[in-house]
Amino acid sequence: GPGWRHTGDSRPKMYFHYALWLWIALCLGDSGVQHACQEICFCKQGTLFVNCSGASVSADLILPPETEHLDLSNSNLHSVPRRGLRLLRRLQVLLLSSNHISGMEQSPFISLQRLHKLDICKNEIASLGNSFSVGLIFLYELTLAYNRLQELQYQSFQHFENLQKLNLQNNNISSIQAGAFRSLTRLRQLCLQHNHLATLQSGVFSVLQHLEVLNLEGNWIKAIAPGVFASLSRLTVLNLVHNRIERIRFKTLLALQTPGTRIFLTHNPWYCDCDLQRVFAKLHSVRSLILDDYPNVTCNEPPVLRSLPLLSVETHQLGSFYEQESSFSKTVFAVYTSYASFFMTPESTGATDSSRQMRIRSIAFILKRSPMLNSREQLQFLWEKAPAGGTP
Repeated sequence: GPGWRHTGDSRPKMYFHYALWLWIALCLGDSGVQHACQEICFCKQGTLFVNCSGASVSADLILPPETEHLDLSNSNLHSVPRRGLRLLRRLQVLLLSSNHISGMEQSPFISLQRLHKLDICKNEIASLGNSFSVGLIFLYELTLAYNRLQELQYQSFQHFENLQKLNLQNNNISSIQAGAFRSLTRLRQLCLQHNHLATLQSGVFSVLQHLEVLNLEGNWIKAIAPGVFASLSRLTVLNLVHNRIERIRFKTLLALQTPGTRIFLTHNPWYCDCDLQRVFAKLHSVRSLILDDYPNVTCNEPPVLRSLPLLSVETHQLGSFYEQESSFSKTVFAVYTSYASFFMTPESTGATDSSRQMRIRSIAFILKRSPMLNSREQLQFLWEKAPAGGTP
């Protein structure tokens, strides 16, 4: 990073800034005000780098105005120290992680127009407010991971025209407002893993033409609109691992036109049928898409295929299985009808032993002829389907 050098020209300038800072501190200060480099923080290269990490600081902390790198992580802060930040016109990096900040006041960073990196992870922020981005026109990287955000709105991000990295992982985000990202035209990395997103609506990523990495791992995603990825013309990594996706359309992923896009789809409850197998077969034929983890994609449904790799399930196996399923359904209906006609009629209470035995033999005949009744689970299923009027 930039630093102060001991040259004949710069030394007087540094002393002047330091004297100016002391004068401001004396004018603004009182007995309760903390002076960073005099008391509790570690300052180096003059006062360009100020490290207050681990110290218990107040919101009225007085900081050197020439500070470029400020670390206030783990400093027992309950709000953004606006008074201390308002004179830091040269600040480029601000670290506020691992504090107790729960909300954002009006335009908390309005004076930090040279800020490039802002880290507010591991706080208690539930809402960013409409003026959160005011003043941060040159912000390059923003980390809001491990907070309590529930919804993303356009107003919170509207001034982030130069933002390239946005980390929102491990929040409680369940809703992304339409157009929430429309100002982030230069965004390259978007981390949304481990949130509560259940659907991806068409247009939610529509202006992110420069996006290269989209991480959606560990959400609750079940429904994906066909055109949701259509505008991501530079995407190289799409992570959908550990969601609730059962089926996906071919054209949903075909919309990704970037050569060499890597897609990760394991640990989803895939419903393995002929349609799903056809989708993956078509995806393999698209040279621009790389399914890195396809050998590890396993079936969750139907139960007979559970935990089997989709790659190992042949098309004729799926066809044979669904033919057998149809046969099994017909058998269930026949057995159920036999039970009902005998045990749920008024005559059944006075039926003779011989009539009961005849009915039991007919049911046994149906069971014996069914090729599908070859497992304890299926027999148990039939038993549970039996009417409550009696058992043979």
